[in-house]
Amino acid sequence: MNRKLTDQDIEDTWRLLEAQHGRVSGRQLREALRARFGTPGRTDRVFEIWRVLSERQRRAVLEPPVAELLRRMELAEAMAAEALRAKAAAETRAELAENREIAHQDRWAHEIYELRQELERLKQQRFRV
Repeated sequence: MNRKLTDQDIEDTWRLLEAQHGRVSGRQLREALRARFGTPGRTDRVFEIWRVLSERQRRAVLEPPVAELLRRMELAEAMAAEALRAKAAAETRAELAENREIAHQDRWAHEIYELRQELERLKQQRFRV
């Protein structure tokens, strides 16, 4: 009798092998299916399920360190962006302060110049009289 393996049969067999041996090859999976169910299953179907399960298992092993690195990288990028914004804001404030200082000095320089001119005019009027 030609028995059709379910996805669950293949996955359960993969999990048994994975628990026993760690990494499972596609060939090991097919041999275990043949020993367990009397048929190795269609190669393309078994290998597709094997790839999905192996990838999940690989990601489960890699995800915690990778996720932590990604989180730290995103945090560093956010901090760098904030530092750039803060630097730009500080430069803008410094430029505005410098412009205000120049305007202030120009105003008072002009005021002093006008007062000196007025004083000279008054001196000249005083000596003419």
